Amino acid sequence: MLALGEICLHRGELPNVVRPGDQAQKQNLDGIPGLACFTLAVDGIRDHMAGFTLDHVRMQILAGLYHAQLCRVMESWSYINLASRTLEAILQTRFLHSLSRQDDSKSSPEDFELSFIFWTCFQLECEILEELSLPQSNLAKYRDFVPYPNAQIATDWGFPPPAIDAYLAHIYLRVESNQAYSWLYNSTTSYYCEAMGKAMNSIQSAVKHSRNKWLPPRYQWKDSDPPPSDLLSARLRARYWHLQALLYRRFLLMLFSESQRKTLRPDFQRVIARQAVQALIESTRAFHVVGYSDRFIFTNIFGTAQTQWGNLLMLAACYKIKTLREFIDRETLSTLFTWAISFFQTIAHPGSVLMAELNILIALEKDLSLTRNDSREVPPPTVGTRDIT
Repeated sequence: MLALGEICLHRGELPNVVRPGDQAQKQNLDGIPGLACFTLAVDGIRDHMAGFTLDHVRMQILAGLYHAQLCRVMESWSYINLASRTLEAILQTRFLHSLSRQDDSKSSPEDFELSFIFWTCFQLECEILEELSLPQSNLAKYRDFVPYPNAQIATDWGFPPPAIDAYLAHIYLRVESNQAYSWLYNSTTSYYCEAMGKAMNSIQSAVKHSRNKWLPPRYQWKDSDPPPSDLLSARLRARYWHLQALLYRRFLLMLFSESQRKTLRPDFQRVIARQAVQALIESTRAFHVVGYSDRFIFTNIFGTAQTQWGNLLMLAACYKIKTLREFIDRETLSTLFTWAISFFQTIAHPGSVLMAELNILIALEKDLSLTRNDSREVPPPTVGTRDIT
């Protein structure tokens, strides 16, 4: 916890990890915030790898979150996956009978603690697996048996109401996102418009058309509103619009193909194209007003970057197609690329996947003739994160 707190309180770019050498370990310990505490904590975790208590799950979650701040997604996944499997063993042996969809108003502090840890593990693991094809725990099969954390107990325990409201809304969107993946990206619905349409309408009825029910009043917005200025609101909108983009992606890919495009009615093509492009734009620019003069604090920085990168590739493809270009203007696309490139330059380490993706964005921006002649407030592409040497 001390290590995670230290790195989250750090302002400015994080230093790079120094490659192995005589002085590497000392330089890393001195330069990377929280690493000294983290090293000691990990030694303790190794001594309790076979432990099956909620304390063990907490330690594994904190270790995963620490690695996530350094964009070390594989290390983060290993700890989150371990936490999920440990929690699964706890659910099987001790708690499941007392949690099964009981009245939320009667939730005890012990049940709240378990449900809070369950949904935290569930979200963190899903965030990583959404971007990377990695082994998954069996935690998802308990989803229908574990209630959402009780908001009143959370408030009594000291959680700020805005934070717990956003947390519960994220759970709802995560469950719907998983359902979208299940329905739209399996063998029975992938290539059938009718099946995809039914799946999309079902999810939209639970998300878009009932937004006033699952979204807390403090976070309500209109689709025409500009991006929010606070991080909690921005994360919620980014997740909502990412789900919308996911729902339309299959149809949008069909519009990229001349042969598949002919299977869709012209009026339907325009509606789908407009909504798909809007979702991609809003998902990409959700954080633009928040700013990051210091540094964004996300539970999964790598996943946020991957969403930005994927959205921009799709938007660039739309911009190159004459029939889709009308839904995104050059100025908007240029602004999205400028912000994303600047964001990547603050988190990408030399030799990393993020650095390779940054270079692709820069090349694509040039290819689309989006590079501005005026001074763009981003560091040179070779900067990445600051070396501690």
